[in-house]
Amino acid sequence: MATGLYGLSRREHVLTPQAWAIAVGTDFWLGGATSGMLTAGNAHELADYGWTTTALSFVVDTGGDLLSSADPGNGAELTFDAGSDLLLSPSIFGSYAHGLAASKILGFMPTRLNLEIWGRFLATGGAETTSGFGFSNGSGLVEANHLAYIHIPTGANFAIRSAAASDAGSAKDTNQHLFRITATAGGSVEWFIDDVSQGTIALVADTFPVAFSGSVVAAGSNGLSIGWVHIYYD
Repeated sequence: MATGLYGLSRREHVLTPQAWAIAVGTDFWLGGATSGMLTAGNAHELADYGWTTTALSFVVDTGGDLLSSADPGNGAELTFDAGSDLLLSPSIFGSYAHGLAASKILGFMPTRLNLEIWGRFLATGGAETTSGFGFSNGSGLVEANHLAYIHIPTGANFAIRSAAASDAGSAKDTNQHLFRITATAGGSVEWFIDDVSQGTIALVADTFPVAFSGSVVAAGSNGLSIGWVHIYYD
């Protein structure tokens, strides 16, 4: 048994987004983004690996203290700063077959699909249901595709929505946060901000497998920046 990120467990980490659709694993990462991931003709362009991307940009920022949660800075971020920006992964997560493959590594059949995002909203003034990030059945720019999508609606709070339900959470801001979504088989979807539960929404049936998506609605103002993404089974 190897010591994994979440304690003593058997886990296999897929460390590049280009490998999400072709590698078997328990944990899938998008991190260390570079402009080469988005540049047409680059050998590592995400569009060649089942992803959909638009005119996103990569920003290297500074200003944090060493390993400080009190002063984290902004770090290296994939930035969604224009209307209709979209990042969409292959739709692979949460199917029985994908979970079964993960079970051969874990040693048990998983019951939960989790999504962690270290990121922030660049602005919070718009009431925009499709400016956000989360699990979807296709482009996050289409509301009907949402399974669990964190966004900023009318009002003062962050919220999560599916095509059938929504739930409001804590006060919105433009700070870096650890957003987490946990979908439980036969149960519900719970969401967290900085490890604090924000509530639950019903799990929509007949929607899997799903993709990870981040998006900004056409003519939208609530831009995003994402430092890293982690999707895992447990």
